[in-house]
Formats: sequence, C-alpha cells, structure tokens
Amino acid sequence: MSHTAIFTALTALAFALTGALFGKTMVEKLITELLMPLGVVWLLLIAVTYAALVVRQRMLGLLAMTCLLLLTGAGNAWVANTLMQSLEQPYLEQAPVKPGDIDTVVLLGGGTGTDSKGRSHLGRSGDRVAAAARFYFAAAKVGLSPQIICTGKQVYRSNPADLDPREESKNCLMALGVPEENLTTLSGANTYQEMQHLREWIDQQPRNHRVGILTSAWHLPRAMRLAKTRGIEATPMPGDFRATYIAPSVGMVVPTAASLEASTSAVKEYLARLVKR
Repeated sequence: MSHTAIFTALTALAFALTGALFGKTMVEKLITELLMPLGVVWLLLIAVTYAALVVRQRMLGLLAMTCLLLLTGAGNAWVANTLMQSLEQPYLEQAPVKPGDIDTVVLLGGGTGTDSKGRSHLGRSGDRVAAAARFYFAAAKVGLSPQIICTGKQVYRSNPADLDPREESKNCLMALGVPEENLTTLSGANTYQEMQHLREWIDQQPRNHRVGILTSAWHLPRAMRLAKTRGIEATPMPGDFRATYIAPSVGMVVPTAASLEASTSAVKEYLARLVKR
C-alpha cells in the first residue's frame, strides 16, 4: 500500500470515528476547522513531517515535527484553557467589590476598538468595560457616584480617527449611560506606563483615596504586581474570565485560532513576569 493510500485511510478513519463518537455536527465542525488557514497549515506540517521521515530527511523532519508540536500544543483548547486558568486562579473565589468599598475604578485599556467609521466598540475583552459600567450603576442605586478612570494610549496609528483605548472606553461607557462627569482618562502605552500615570494621579488626591484596578482576570496579576512596585494600594477587580468548562470539541485535537490567541496572551503574561514588567 502506498504512503498516499495510508494517509487517506487514516484520514477517513479519523472522520469515521469522530462521526461515530460525536455525531454529524462534530464532523462538520472538524472539516470547517481543517479548511481554516490554521487548519491548513497544521495539515501541511503533518504532511511535511511524514514525508521527511519517510525519505529519511531527519533534520527537515525534526524541524517540521517541532513546529507541528508547538502549533498543536499552543492551539489546543485544553492547553489554552489550563494556561488561562492558572493566571485567573487567584480571583476565581474573590467576592465582588461592593459599592462603597472604593472611590475610583481604574479601568485599564484593551477591551475596545475603533471601526473604519471612527466609532468605538467593545472588543474581545470588552467584559472589563461592561464590569465598570455594572459597578457604576450598582453604586448609583445606593446614592454613590464613583469615578471611573479609563487608561491607555495608542503609540502607532494609521489614521487620526483611530482612537486611543482610553477614549474608546470612555465612549463605550457613555453609550452605556455612565455620565461624562464621572469619567476621567489617563495615558500609558502599556501596563507599566499606566501605573506610572496612576501613581501621579493618586498623589494629587486626598489621603486614603481608595482605588480598584479593573482588567481581565488573566491580566490582573501583572497589573497588581506593577501597581505594588509603584506603591499603589488597590483592590483587584477581575473581569473577562477566559477559562471555561471544557467540553468535547474539535479544538481538543485540531489547533484553533481562538485557542492560539488565548495561549499567546497567557505566555505573554508569564514572560512579563519573568522580566518584571
């Protein structure tokens, strides 16, 4: 039997087993993922690895296999979920911050975007913006009027209409009904700079001014660590939890873009911890 025939038979067996175990819908999802750019690259790496080993091109085979394993691991749903959970773990059991516990919410930028018409919108991490709005309205119900500081500056922009994250967050909060007088903005191209500007802002406030730092739960450990280096005492306010209950999915075998994005974000957080940034 030729190598092509073996490869075809194994592929057919994989589809048949998937259908038998999980049904037609899972087979359709499998085909869809394999036709995506990431799926095509994954299949090509499998083919190159197999072909290189067959013709005894060991160096090429080793290189292709290394790339295949890295892509398969980083794009795996279980791996991505585990990495995210490891970062979010400190905040999984934390009780929600109650109105009156803090005076100001510091909403870190990164949960928004600007479309081609210059309009602000919530992005992948938009839950952090929604969490800030929820806190404001919960406080307003009991007669409080907390301030929300929106942070973030875009260093590189291709169009003047492309807004800074702080402006996007402010626009989204106003669209949700938060009064403009309760919104302030601070600069900072990254978390390190945001904490520098926050330290300067706090120094201008009355003593014992209580702040809460609100960002994605997987990013919050870094934000709190950098705040501490600046002598900022703040209450952590997690949002945008990414770790979920893992159910059988195509992403447990075929690497997906969503899992690769999550793994990349997690690795970035660990690298930042390594270099103390």
